[in-house]
Amino acid sequence: AMKFEGEAIVRPMVGGRYLNEIYKADMKPFGDFEGLGMIAFDRVKKQFKSSWCDSMGTGIMISHGKLSDDGKSIEMKSEEIDDPTTGTTMTFRSVNAIGDGKTRKMTMYATPKGGDEYKMMEVVYTKIPRGKGGGKKAAGKAGSKAENTEKAE
Repeated sequence: AMKFEGEAIVRPMVGGRYLNEIYKADMKPFGDFEGLGMIAFDRVKKQFKSSWCDSMGTGIMISHGKLSDDGKSIEMKSEEIDDPTTGTTMTFRSVNAIGDGKTRKMTMYATPKGGDEYKMMEVVYTKIPRGKGGGKKAAGKAGSKAENTEKAE
């Protein structure tokens, strides 16, 4: 498995209705990686919705999901998207464990069209208080572990 470290800045927007995440990492052998995500709770449909785009491709992943019964995680499922690293049409499922206020974990699973789901990666976020470990903008650090080495190589 490959490991990466990066920084995520997560901020509420529009009166706290949305969360915006900017993620940056040096993902050797891929190089510099940047991602931009937004998540919100749709009060009409009673579900979470998110969008994600990153420097590995030019598509936008749209996902939707619900809070678990125990209130400790949000499971999101994506619409079909073409994986920029393989060109394969896939769907993704993420489980976002809310954690203790200092850490959270996102585990992503991928399912190629006509194939079986596999664990693609896990990202552990650790909150850094403002002004520590990187200046006023530092909101957190994230470490990614690519579980599927044939996709990560």
